[in-house]
Amino acid sequence: MNDMVQFAATGEEATMGRILYAAGYKYQMRANAVAESRVRPGKLINHEYFAISLDGVILVRRGYAWDGASFIAIDDPGTIYASVFHDAGYQAIRLQLLDEVWRKELDRMYEALCIEGRVNPARAKAHYAALRIGGGYYNARPESDYPTRVAPG
Repeated sequence: MNDMVQFAATGEEATMGRILYAAGYKYQMRANAVAESRVRPGKLINHEYFAISLDGVILVRRGYAWDGASFIAIDDPGTIYASVFHDAGYQAIRLQLLDEVWRKELDRMYEALCIEGRVNPARAKAHYAALRIGGGYYNARPESDYPTRVAPG
């Protein structure tokens, strides 16, 4: 049975017999987390899964999903830590909640958070350089670039 049904307890519509999902994510936050940045959005950005305060504190909320570091990066605790805040910032730009002028600062924050997370500074600098070269591509990708998939097919 592959029909839309109503979940009686809350009245929400849901699929039965299949799921709709987007591939491309590896991690999901289990608790809220914050990091300081030099980003100054000019107004509070308050998204369902993240927020950026006027003074640049980035809050990533429980449930936020992201794909970790891109390119040829090997995920480790330090890059995973840095990437969640960086990805939330890039998502804010893609959603036009944050001006793209802040991309370089988000890339700098990623490098600093990598080092804070005990990533070798030379490796963190290499990641920063890769972000400066190719990060604009990922930032330009709209959310809709993750197509909806159906399972079972």
